[in-house]
Amino acid sequence: EDLGAIESYTFENVTENHEISVTFEVKPAISELENRFNVYPNPANDKVIIQGDNIESIIIYNVLGQVIDNIKVAGSTTNKINTVSYENGVYLLRISTIDGSVTTKRVMVTH
Repeated sequence: EDLGAIESYTFENVTENHEISVTFEVKPAISELENRFNVYPNPANDKVIIQGDNIESIIIYNVLGQVIDNIKVAGSTTNKINTVSYENGVYLLRISTIDGSVTTKRVMVTH
C-alpha cells in the first residue's frame, strides 16, 4: 500500500535541543518485487521451484499462519522445495533477499 511521501514531521514535547540524523533508502516498488520471483508449478504436487536473484531465505506458512518450513538459501537463484509432506492446501511463501527486500507468493499444493 502506497502511503505517499512524508514532507514533514514534528516532534512534540522536546525539552532540549537534539540533533536527529535520518537516512532514507529507496526500495523497489511492490509490483517490482512481485515480478522478481518466479514460483512454479502452481498448483504444485511434489515440489515448488522458486527462481529469483539474491534470495536469502524462504519461509513457508500455512493458512493458519503457522511456519511449515524455514529455508536459508544464501543467494541461490533457483530453489526447489519438496512439498510431498505438505497437506493439500494454500501456502504463503515469504521470500527475503540479501538486500532486505521481502515479498510474499501464494502457492497451492495438491496431491
